[in-house]
Amino acid sequence: MKAVQARIWKKMALIMMTIVLCLPIGGELALAIDAEIQPLTVANDFMDVSVNKQTGRFSVMTKMGSPLKTSDDNKPLLFRDKLPETSFTTFRINGKDFIYGNGYGFLGTNGYFTFSPENKGLSNQSVWHIEGLDIIQTLTLVDDQTNPNAGNIKVSYKVKNTTKQDQNVGSRILLDTMLGPQDASPISLSGGNTYIRNETKIERVTSVLLESDRQPFESKGDVIRLHAGLGK
Repeated sequence: MKAVQARIWKKMALIMMTIVLCLPIGGELALAIDAEIQPLTVANDFMDVSVNKQTGRFSVMTKMGSPLKTSDDNKPLLFRDKLPETSFTTFRINGKDFIYGNGYGFLGTNGYFTFSPENKGLSNQSVWHIEGLDIIQTLTLVDDQTNPNAGNIKVSYKVKNTTKQDQNVGSRILLDTMLGPQDASPISLSGGNTYIRNETKIERVTSVLLESDRQPFESKGDVIRLHAGLGK
């Protein structure tokens, strides 16, 4: 009987030691996982940009809005829940659509980061490889207060063909706009007085879009200027 009790106590002691030893490891693992899912942040006095480490998707909010008003401080400009997920860029390569940062093919062998999202000063940059193309995404904050563009974020892409074949490439940037509490805030062309409510073809290569937190459009409301351009 005593031998049986001794074995039971030994087993209980071993179980307790295992639990004690595992607890710190579990805690460290949880912290590591939590740190991994936290977005990268690039910020200056005007803007705060969050970038999903896994996909390169991003969101933007103000830190200091217009100096003449405090109601637009710390307000979202692009929607974000826990992580940036709903603003992203799609590339059409030879007629097929691929979302930047996603994995494609068996075990993600077609569509992967060769350079994961990383902060460099006031920029965040990553390189994604898909269909023989290296696509560089750069998110840059403008930090020159003497520059009229101060308070802006520049989203740019460069595409490098690593194959010997010609590639037909197009792109679409989807910005899930949210101006303060106004989700799906209306957008109009600069100088226009109507909203863009449906899929619209804009003839000009360089255009300015205005996003407002008011319906109908009022000059007293908060407005975002979205500049779209094609570089060389």
